[in-house]
Amino acid sequence: MKKLVLGSLSLVLALAFTGCAKNEPDMAKVKFMNDSEILALFNDHTVKGVSFKGNRSFEIDFKSNGKFAGEIGGNAISGDWFVKNNEKCMNINANTYCRKHYKQGDKYFTYNAPRKQVTSSFTVK
Repeated sequence: MKKLVLGSLSLVLALAFTGCAKNEPDMAKVKFMNDSEILALFNDHTVKGVSFKGNRSFEIDFKSNGKFAGEIGGNAISGDWFVKNNEKCMNINANTYCRKHYKQGDKYFTYNAPRKQVTSSFTVK
């Protein structure tokens, strides 16, 4: 009886921890978006999602003139954006941040190549 209870408890814990693991794809198999796909995705569209660092929600409006404005985690942000080398880059407070993008299911994801980590998920309006 004791072995049955311990075995059942082990199974429940294993299933619980499996459910908590991030469902990240094998990045070697991900098809990243190219320059034209990124431009079509962001030009004159609003993205809404969550940044995994700090679990902060964001909503940002990207204009085809290279400007963006919105908020992340309740803080206003704005600046310039452009696409270069199959990455969307954003100039924020004299810093430039460039990220790759890919789609999985009905969501898009941002990938920080130097750090080798998925940094956000979002949808497009």
